[in-house]
Amino acid sequence: MSERTLSVLDGSTFLVGDRRGDMRAEEGREHGFFSEDTRFVSRWVLRVDAAPLQLLGLDQDAHYAARFFLAPGVSPDDAAPYSVMRRRLVDHVWMEEVTVTNHRHTISDLAVTLELDADFADLFEVKEGVVAAREVVFHHDDRTLVLAYENGSFQRSIVVTASRAATITREGFGYALRLAPGERWCTTFTATPHAAQPGATFPRRDVRAGLDELSRR
Repeated sequence: MSERTLSVLDGSTFLVGDRRGDMRAEEGREHGFFSEDTRFVSRWVLRVDAAPLQLLGLDQDAHYAARFFLAPGVSPDDAAPYSVMRRRLVDHVWMEEVTVTNHRHTISDLAVTLELDADFADLFEVKEGVVAAREVVFHHDDRTLVLAYENGSFQRSIVVTASRAATITREGFGYALRLAPGERWCTTFTATPHAAQPGATFPRRDVRAGLDELSRR
């Protein structure tokens, strides 16, 4: 039986991932963030501490948005120490809000990481399952990670910006949280694809509104 996936799309810009919101194209899946016939993000995996996140609920009442409700796996007699909500929306760009809530009656220290990667494969490579190796360069500051590929005048890049400062490396974003009892923490990631090549014109992509406003359209 094939793995169940969930897609979020705005025209020809779309995401394919698992039902927890993660994308793992490097494991042979056709997961990713696609636009301009290119996979701009091939890995997007959210981790909170060491325990794997399990799906509690999934809400998708529109093709361009989805919400994932997650928590670490616990025994039936135990309450989850924290919960995670991922709110995802595609509108020219990809926006994803991550909210972590501490359900303990004590202070909790939690490590939140978002692992990401880009292979800039074209759709034919993805469908065939044979992706050429590309030299992807990167640079970052404390809120933004840029991954880019260039072959002469053929250019592709993805800019991922967080609303909160993070520890950023080539592999993604990291946060060390200290949450009071009942405290809620959130950050929003915005992923903007860029493309250029001879003989092609690509639309400019801008954030048109906040995630709350767009989700009510």
